[in-house]
Amino acid sequence: MAKRCIRESLHAAGEVVAAAQRTGAPVLSGAMRDDVGVVVRVDPGAMGGYALIGPLYNRSNLKTGRNGRAVTTDSPGVYDVFVERGHAPPGEAKNKRMARRRGIELEFGGRNTPPHPWMRPAWEGSKGEALSTLVDTLRETISESAQEVRK
Repeated sequence: MAKRCIRESLHAAGEVVAAAQRTGAPVLSGAMRDDVGVVVRVDPGAMGGYALIGPLYNRSNLKTGRNGRAVTTDSPGVYDVFVERGHAPPGEAKNKRMARRRGIELEFGGRNTPPHPWMRPAWEGSKGEALSTLVDTLRETISESAQEVRK
């Protein structure tokens, strides 16, 4: 019963943040916005869990090479970090290696492609509402579970 309460509460709070991410997601084809979802994990031993919120990474579309390593995918969940933080255009490997050493371009965007943050602002704008949703849902599910036990 406790796991069910935790799972439902985390999912309800995660949906609040996911809705904010869908609203603020940059839309070129709409694939990244449509790929936003919530995955809830509840720890089996401890009374706790967490929710992963954002573009989901669909492994079913993963194409592998002869050595078994991932080569390409068309899942938009792979590209969200490049939109969020920015990136250098293809063929800029030397400049990207230099940027990794400095850490500046990697953190704040590439030389020519600026960052377009949308996940962090969605979190910052909706975390208060998500927390109140989490608490309210947890109260409701605990009271429902208590009523079931009484019966």
